[in-house]
Amino acid sequence: MQPEEIVRTVIASARLEGQILDHETIAVVRKIAHGEMTDDEIAEWKRTRVLEIRSKVAKERLKLKYLPLDFDFEKVDEYERYFAMSDDEQKTFVADMSNDEYEFWNALETARALYQDPVDRDPGSITQDKVDAYPERYGYVWEP
Repeated sequence: MQPEEIVRTVIASARLEGQILDHETIAVVRKIAHGEMTDDEIAEWKRTRVLEIRSKVAKERLKLKYLPLDFDFEKVDEYERYFAMSDDEQKTFVADMSNDEYEFWNALETARALYQDPVDRDPGSITQDKVDAYPERYGYVWEP
């Protein structure tokens, strides 16, 4: 199979699975097909992509604008439990922490405070998500 045939096959397979490949991914597939990347470069690219995907999922799940330094993907459940606590419970939770630990939890709260729901991000365009989320705002009444 020729390199460009490999690229077309990968793109077609992704589309059949309901995925859309970005330009960067297609460029990497093209390099791999042409033998322009070593096994180590491919492995590093995969590690980077996995980290990007995990970061995106964690930010969406926890409703964070960004991931604070020292973010631990293994503690996402603990972070969720913290956000579910009342203000008093959160104060008690952080009361006996060292400064470094407190700085992390404070950064986590800041990242949550700066988060904006995707539905509310772009006020210039009306999307179906916005209409579904705020029907009264857009004068939409659903009729069965």
